[in-house]
Amino acid sequence: MHAELGAAKGHRMLRAGCAGPPRPLAVGLKFLRQALAADPRHVKAHNNMALASSDLGELELAEAHYRESLEIEPQPAIYS
Repeated sequence: MHAELGAAKGHRMLRAGCAGPPRPLAVGLKFLRQALAADPRHVKAHNNMALASSDLGELELAEAHYRESLEIEPQPAIYS
């Protein structure tokens, strides 16, 4: 899977999971993991993994993904 496509699908599923059952969150995480496997330096995928991990209470994992995204792109537009 192309990293950008995986990140977009993951983001869409995470947004659906905010208002729906846990299943979209699990599917979203799957797509984000695939995106990161295809491109370990994909900033948006790391950011969305951080958001999802935070929602799941996995704060150390969330912090690791936030740190990774900021290491890749210290001032990304997605934080503006």
